[in-house]
Amino acid sequence: MFYAHVEQEDCPWLGIAASVNFTEFKQKLDHGLKSGFDREKIGQVFLGGVSVADSQIHVTEADFDEGIDAISLLLTYAAQRYLAESFVYNAAKHGLSNVMVDNASLGVETEGQVPLQLHQGQLQTYLHKNRFPGAKNEPRQWFMSATGTLPDQDLAVSLLIARAIDSLWNCARRKYLASPGQIILLNAEDVALAIYGPVRHSLNVVRTFTYELPKRSPDGSIPETHLTFINQQIPDDWSPESGDNVRPVRRINLLVRQRDRRIHSTSRRHLLPFSPNGIQQV
Repeated sequence: MFYAHVEQEDCPWLGIAASVNFTEFKQKLDHGLKSGFDREKIGQVFLGGVSVADSQIHVTEADFDEGIDAISLLLTYAAQRYLAESFVYNAAKHGLSNVMVDNASLGVETEGQVPLQLHQGQLQTYLHKNRFPGAKNEPRQWFMSATGTLPDQDLAVSLLIARAIDSLWNCARRKYLASPGQIILLNAEDVALAIYGPVRHSLNVVRTFTYELPKRSPDGSIPETHLTFINQQIPDDWSPESGDNVRPVRRINLLVRQRDRRIHSTSRRHLLPFSPNGIQQV
């Protein structure tokens, strides 16, 4: 939805309908992760403008920048999950080939050292042909992966994404329909806590284990197989804020600007079958 509102600004719903090439979409996400998501576009789509003056909402410049930071972090996390864990999604959606292991305990023990916990809890196990998404010229094929689940992280991030989408829709309604509304101003620390807090609480070091399935060679021998790990990611400089105070949800009014107003048509004809009454342009 973010890309549709950025690339098809005149008619975002056509941008959504045209987004059918998953390879092209993944390339967009990869580019966004490498170069960073455009802050002005984030502000325009989720906060109603490229700046406080442009958006005409009653917040400080610092709050506005903080809201952009929060959405940028949320977009980054969503893009990383989409690209890194497409195999488990495909296994569940297309192949029904994923199996839940209810209580797995994996660790490493070294003589004279305290055992290191790599994972404790549920695991989604699934099969895939390439070692990792996007792997090219990989001579080895067929692997089984086990990805840890963090339900508290999924629920918290999903709630924040829903709030961001709500803001996106209300900004769009003001822009295209001259309809007032509200946005929810997210806080970057709240987003970071939703993403990294469950990881720290779980004490799990590894997110995904990938085992190469053994294969028999023509001479009857079984060559060595490889095991790879994808670690949980927490920035080195992140630490949760102290205190038990929960920030209230900040709802900011979106008042209709002069440039949002359109000439209202009294015609009974509709531009599109789902166009609201009086809207004759996109």
